[in-house]
Amino acid sequence: MDAGDAHVGRRSRSKKLVRARKRARLEAAVKTPGTTTSARDVREHGVVDDENQQQETITLPRTSAPWFSRTLSVNEETSFEVYYRRQGIVREDEWGEFLRYLRSPLPVTFRMNRMASRQEEVREALQSGKHLLQSDRELRDDRGKVIPPPTQLPWCDGWQLGMDKMSLKFTRNPVLRELQRWLVKYNNTGVLTRQAVDSMVPAAILQVEPHHRVLDLCASPGSKTTQALEALNVSGEEGSATGCVIANDINPMRCYFLVRRCAALRNATANLMVTTHQAQWYPNVNVPISGHAPTENGGRYPEGSYDRIICDVPCSGDGTLRKNPQIWSEWRPEFAMGLHRLQLHIAQRGAALLKVGGYMVYSTCSFNPVENEAVVAELIKRCGGALEIVDAADRIPELLC
Repeated sequence: MDAGDAHVGRRSRSKKLVRARKRARLEAAVKTPGTTTSARDVREHGVVDDENQQQETITLPRTSAPWFSRTLSVNEETSFEVYYRRQGIVREDEWGEFLRYLRSPLPVTFRMNRMASRQEEVREALQSGKHLLQSDRELRDDRGKVIPPPTQLPWCDGWQLGMDKMSLKFTRNPVLRELQRWLVKYNNTGVLTRQAVDSMVPAAILQVEPHHRVLDLCASPGSKTTQALEALNVSGEEGSATGCVIANDINPMRCYFLVRRCAALRNATANLMVTTHQAQWYPNVNVPISGHAPTENGGRYPEGSYDRIICDVPCSGDGTLRKNPQIWSEWRPEFAMGLHRLQLHIAQRGAALLKVGGYMVYSTCSFNPVENEAVVAELIKRCGGALEIVDAADRIPELLC
């Protein structure tokens, strides 16, 4: 064997094994007095010396993007922190706790299917997972940290686990691995839906009924759409509801994935229509065929078509940094400025499509008042008294407002 073929006889080691061994050596070095770790090791492997470096850097939580690994300086505020502290979105005495939660990974949450026709399957799933969701024994993650027990969310028939999705996905704990398989199995069959708590709120407060026409203006990835479909079929057989759900998204590929996600609801999709259109110009089916024909009510504008509208608009997304921590260093205030106009136009179109007496929920994944309060205030102003803000605190009393 010549020098050029010397590598052929060697047994290659997997990158995963190499990284695991290097991490173990680094952790051992951190725990050994008199040793230090380099800044590069901290960035690449997330190792922080508790005594020497904890006051200087914070390792961002693990994300679904394996290429991303970055640390934050505790002594230097990011643009995100400077901006929102000045905005006063929380009280000054709560600011430290607010940041602590934002720097922790988002726990796994899911809700059980509420359709009458699936309740037997739901009972079977809960029974098979009872020892996982209601166990009294103490569980620890791969680092030895105690995992809080699952908590029930009665307002949405849901559950919140004590760990984030990446820790659950890659755990070596046999009980947690069984829980992961349980979630995947019943999520694929539509018995449960993996969905963040904040994403569950808009559809929940609309209180959709079986006879309602529901429009989801910016529907992808579809979790709110499935929630509305389940509400239509909360009683009776699948497909027996007289209402419907229209799910719209501007991107045809996202619509395709939305359809695949809704397919798990089986015959309930008989009440579903998926469209791809720009939300700010979404057509009104009540407009007369002839542009000069009078409207049914004799007024200038046609009647609205929908009893309930979910207006979850495109946004800067800085409210998702618990699962997208790269936002900490990439965020800029101008992101919201460039979206305000589009968000307002979509909200206006939603208001125009809403029936008299109907409800529309406006929501974003952002903390920014420019994308939230400013849009709502301008919308109310432009509607000239035709639209009013409704206090929905009593619809989900379990949530803090």
